[in-house]
Amino acid sequence: MAPNRKIIFCLIVLLLSNFTVSAFARDIRFEVTVDKNKVSLNSTVSLNLTFYGTQSINRIDLPDIHGFNWRYFGPSLKMSIINGRATRSITHMYVLIPIEAGEFSVPPMSVYYNGRTYESNPIPITVVRGPVSAPAPGTKESYGSTVRDLGDKAFLVLEAGKKKAYVNEVIPVTVKLYVNKLAIKDIYPPMLAHRKFSIDEYEKPRQYKEILNGIPYDVIEFNTNAFGNRPGELTLGPAELKCSLLLRRKTRNRRHSSIFGDDDFFGPGAFDSFFGGGYEKYPLNLKSESVPVTVAELPIEFVPNDFTGALGNYQFYLEASPKEVKVGDPITLKLVIAGEGNFNTVKNPALRADGDFKIYDPDVKQDETGKVFEQVIIPKTVNVKEIPAVTFSFFDTSSGKYKSITRGPMPIKVNPLPKGEELIIFETPEGPAGAARAREIFGKDIIYIKDSPGLLKKRGAFLCRNKLFIALQFIPILCVIFTIVFQRRKERLERDIPYARRLAAPRKAGRNLKRARQFLSAGDSQQFFDAVFKTLQEYLGDKFHLPTAGITSNVVEALRGYNIDSGIIDSLKECFGNCDTARYAQSSITKEDMSRTLTLLEGVIDKLERAKI
Repeated sequence: MAPNRKIIFCLIVLLLSNFTVSAFARDIRFEVTVDKNKVSLNSTVSLNLTFYGTQSINRIDLPDIHGFNWRYFGPSLKMSIINGRATRSITHMYVLIPIEAGEFSVPPMSVYYNGRTYESNPIPITVVRGPVSAPAPGTKESYGSTVRDLGDKAFLVLEAGKKKAYVNEVIPVTVKLYVNKLAIKDIYPPMLAHRKFSIDEYEKPRQYKEILNGIPYDVIEFNTNAFGNRPGELTLGPAELKCSLLLRRKTRNRRHSSIFGDDDFFGPGAFDSFFGGGYEKYPLNLKSESVPVTVAELPIEFVPNDFTGALGNYQFYLEASPKEVKVGDPITLKLVIAGEGNFNTVKNPALRADGDFKIYDPDVKQDETGKVFEQVIIPKTVNVKEIPAVTFSFFDTSSGKYKSITRGPMPIKVNPLPKGEELIIFETPEGPAGAARAREIFGKDIIYIKDSPGLLKKRGAFLCRNKLFIALQFIPILCVIFTIVFQRRKERLERDIPYARRLAAPRKAGRNLKRARQFLSAGDSQQFFDAVFKTLQEYLGDKFHLPTAGITSNVVEALRGYNIDSGIIDSLKECFGNCDTARYAQSSITKEDMSRTLTLLEGVIDKLERAKI
């Protein structure tokens, strides 16, 4: 049976392995990258063809690349396991050797694998006759006491989601830090020049990889929103980011000798690197180009009367609860405005009640998807039949037009107050502090002034000084102690069989004695003495850890070795003797004999339990 199970297990593993391989084959990603886009005529370019998700693609012969000769350098295999998920890749490495100066490009490449065709993008490469020294815009930076050109190794890019916008319209802004083969740390959020703009706080930055012109970069992306404060041809940026560049420290004195050679693992260079002394940190300031943005004023034609400045594309919903009240009872209006836009410009849509309602200021809640206004209104008379219509107007930035959404009117029922019921509402009128308060009578369901201070507590009456609270703290401790004692006792009962039997002996004897009393009451002598004999067998067997079936009157003498009182031994003999007599002369047994035997047995068990054995 075991060999069959092993065979089945091996088959399952093979099936899973085949499934995993096929899954990798279905999830292939093809990338073509270079180490530089600008190269001198006497230098070379590294070209890598990487396949993610497989390692079974063989070397690929490159097409003719104008301006270059190429050589195959070899494959590089890589496999990693992240969060339990295995990823594998193979990179075929080539070297491009320029043969003339000019503007060239690596043509798009296509690979057919496992029924699918994978293609890459063209990569531009510039070949110059002299040394390569011209940096990319904005990447000439200062660190330490020298000025170096980082070129395309590290630079900052500012992007605006819109080049044309209205005043206060949301303009998505993205600042990207591109880093290629450099060690950078201490990265601070970018500072953005925003004269005539308002800028939100940055969201949590994202980190990912991106291929730009064939060169792989590590990218840190910062996102926020900008709002133009005034119309005109404005400029957003530049963005400036501060960070630290780590460079390996140059060793000035290399004259020391070692049996391990210059690259001694235990030499000064190794220890310097281990303790952070092998690198120097230089402050680095990266700066992006500015972005022009045209900000226009809102149209002045066809402006709705109730327009309050909301910009975006919105939906408007209105709810009221309850819809049947008494005069003076509150009704809660819930006005929900959802959609996309600058929610800072969204204000509470006005309710025009013409004096039929008492209207209070709304509570406002806002998140990324909408804004909610909850407003309490109170009907003043029974003549109120409905909540008037509410209109929300906004400027739709996508269509360049004003739009209005109207909800309502909503029918309600207002019942009169019972006779003699009234509510006095005190409110602070506008005016200097300490002025007399006005009084309005609406209903009796709301009390706006607290007429009782409530429950008073003595200052300094801390909970930790409460005796009951202190006593309750011991309950968890007692529970832990009880659990430990219970667990140890359970373990001993499972491990120490004699102790477990000795502990269970009186309980089992009690159950057997109960059965014997029942037979005594029924006058069944045979069943009674069988129960007495069984009680003696089981009790003595458990008490002294003896085989129960082998216990008879002959065992009594052997119990003298347990330092048992002779009176108890004699009582045991008498109990066994009564059982033998009942077996052979049952007709001569009376109920008094049975009762005396039961009393004798109970006394024996009680004495044995009290005796120190």
